[in-house]
Amino acid sequence: MESQDYAVRFVDQHRAELIERVRAVDTIGRGLLQHKKMHNRWTLLLLNDTSQNTMKNIYNDLDLGGAPAKQAFYKLLKEHEPQLLQELETENVSGEIQGHREEQQHLKEEREKERQELEAWRADRETEEMELHQMRCELQREREEVEKMRDMIKKEKESMNRKNKTQSKSVEAQKSPFRKCQSMDAINNLGVKDQIKQEKESRSLLRKCQSLDRNFKFASAPELRLVLLGRSTAEKSLIANGILGREVFVSGTPSPTKVQMSSQMKHRTVAGTRVVVVVNTPDWFSSTVSQFQLWQDVKHCMELSAPGPHAFLLVTEMHEYGEVQATILEKMREILGDDCFPHTIVLLTHASELTESITGGFVHTGSPDLQRIITRCGNRYHILNTSNRPEGHQIRRLLETIEKMVEENQWSFYSSEMHMEVMSQIQEVEQKLQRERAERKLREELEAKEKFEKELQETLREKEVVIQVQKEKITVLEERIVELEEELKEERDEEKKKELEEKLNKEVEMRNVTQNEVKRLKEEAEKEKCEREEEHREEIEEIRENYEGKAQAEAERHVMKILLPELFSRLQSTLKTKIHNEYERQTEEKNHEIAAIKEACSREIERVQRLKNEEMQMLMIQMSREIKRIKTENKIKTERLQGEMKWKVGRMKLNLESSPQGSPGEKKGHGEIHWILRNLVIVSLLFLFLFVLNHTCGSFTPEMILVCFVLSNMAIFTFFLVDWGLRRAIRLLD
Repeated sequence: MESQDYAVRFVDQHRAELIERVRAVDTIGRGLLQHKKMHNRWTLLLLNDTSQNTMKNIYNDLDLGGAPAKQAFYKLLKEHEPQLLQELETENVSGEIQGHREEQQHLKEEREKERQELEAWRADRETEEMELHQMRCELQREREEVEKMRDMIKKEKESMNRKNKTQSKSVEAQKSPFRKCQSMDAINNLGVKDQIKQEKESRSLLRKCQSLDRNFKFASAPELRLVLLGRSTAEKSLIANGILGREVFVSGTPSPTKVQMSSQMKHRTVAGTRVVVVVNTPDWFSSTVSQFQLWQDVKHCMELSAPGPHAFLLVTEMHEYGEVQATILEKMREILGDDCFPHTIVLLTHASELTESITGGFVHTGSPDLQRIITRCGNRYHILNTSNRPEGHQIRRLLETIEKMVEENQWSFYSSEMHMEVMSQIQEVEQKLQRERAERKLREELEAKEKFEKELQETLREKEVVIQVQKEKITVLEERIVELEEELKEERDEEKKKELEEKLNKEVEMRNVTQNEVKRLKEEAEKEKCEREEEHREEIEEIRENYEGKAQAEAERHVMKILLPELFSRLQSTLKTKIHNEYERQTEEKNHEIAAIKEACSREIERVQRLKNEEMQMLMIQMSREIKRIKTENKIKTERLQGEMKWKVGRMKLNLESSPQGSPGEKKGHGEIHWILRNLVIVSLLFLFLFVLNHTCGSFTPEMILVCFVLSNMAIFTFFLVDWGLRRAIRLLD
């Protein structure tokens, strides 16, 4: 079956050429088919019909005869035209190789085309750099011309000031004689008229000078470039539309899917010659924006407002201040530097029906964050009602405020040197990275294509070797089949004929198997080629995706390498200021707390001292009372004892007087009197000692003094009574 399929394909591919060769070789069709009916029909056709119809009929018969007819046709060609058959077979094989060579040539052409594109891109970049250099030179020349104009204006101002001074001196000189001659009415009236005339002339000259200065300023700055900053995108768009006088920005409530991601610029012409440029920025103060996106948009904003904005309008709501608004100053310092604050106006918005006096009072008595922002921006602020689109008089007043600030800055625009250096470094890094990325991309793609070509050539070479081996097998099998067919024709024995037919069928089957194998190998080669091409495309796509991702990451990394030192220094300075302010605040709070604690402690000490003094006074009063009571009791007892002793002494004297010689009882009474007197002296001395001790020992507390005094007196008195009672009992017993 494989040999038949191969013959069919071969005849279909080279049918026209083969038929022409057959006409020259076998004019009556002998040997084309073994079927007698088909042979007779072809003979009649060739003899009786024209050449064109004959070829047409042979073409139809080949189609009707199917594989056996085409197989016989192939056999006929092999017998009569082997050279033609060899040429056609080599042409068929070389066609596939030529196709692969054409593909390689196509790849080389693509590679050459890409190299040419890269060279063209490099040439474009060089031309762009040259144009950028020329633009910078032109901008420098324009700046020099503006400086010259400013110098001229300054000189004219000075000359006008000198003229005004000389005129004022002449006026004063003319005033003095008229003051001396006040009595002369005619001269006085003349002097007043001349003075008024000269004052009018000086004022008109001054107005001309101011108008000339203003005209020079307007000529040097024909554009007014404004940049809107803030959190609310809707309010910024509303204010921008009001300034431009038409709806150019979307001012409604932004949906979550439509968020402004980059700065936008619009402009309009005012008074026929003045151009107002408004740049509406996204939310730069949000914590969700990455540093790379932020710096990219800052760069884009500066490009839109080139050579630099005249004013920044910081749009913020009047009644809503939180943690994010508290960090606006630090964020502006990090993004734009300290040079932006002289060009900034705080634009306070509110949506309520409040009067200007109420809103102005709120500004002066508002939150400390708002006060700090307004103070840092030079106390420049403007209030707008954004409940609807701002009206014309509000926009006119806003523009007057902006022009006043711009005139104070002498129409100079914001151009932070640090910001410009960072932007130029970022631009250089981006250009370098773009060139490196393009070269790396081209190099990787070329390497991948070369690798793919090598692999494809190796696989094709292997397949060609296998196909060539299979073709050799097919040729051997076909030769064997031809030999068996010839033997089969010559053999007359039926059994041998059957054996030969079986062998022929086996050889045909083997040839068919080999042809199928060749077909399968070709299909596998084609399939593998397609798979390889698909893998190559996927590999190229993956390289490009990885390249884009790596390029983005590398760009961010390079940009951050440039920005991080500057950001670090800024953050370090801001952290130092924050730490210093926090330290001062904490120390101030601690000082307040310490002062409050000291004051509370002093009050508590005073209170405790007062209570202690009151208790001491009460105790002293009680002690004095107790001492008085004890003294009175002791005095009464001593008086009573003294009375008794006097009575006893008197009685003893009487007894002694009545009995002069005395008896032992009298002597005993006399000794008792001496004992009583001695005890009285001892008691009086002890009492005196205790009294002195109570008054002199200041180290004792009043309670201890009182207790010691009472106990000592009671002990002495008890001892005296016990002693006296014992002596009295002894005397009675005696």
